[in-house]
Amino acid sequence: MNILQESVKIINRLFLPHVHAHQKYLFQFGMYAFVLTSRFESLNSNARLIIDNPNTAVSKVYRLLRNESLLNSFGTFSASGNH
Repeated sequence: MNILQESVKIINRLFLPHVHAHQKYLFQFGMYAFVLTSRFESLNSNARLIIDNPNTAVSKVYRLLRNESLLNSFGTFSASGNH
């Protein structure tokens, strides 16, 4: 198993259970786009790395950043040292 597959398993096991059910797909998108990509360019370009349609990528980034409770989840995980 490679490191990317192992990282996805860790995210699914440790973080995903603490995210509201209706936000799980958006949370996973955020993790894949901004954490698991090889390097960070910009919000939209990283989103386009994992989503083929550029308009869909931009709208997902917008929804992710507009969702305050989901953003707080990211902050809580990083501040508490959950890894």
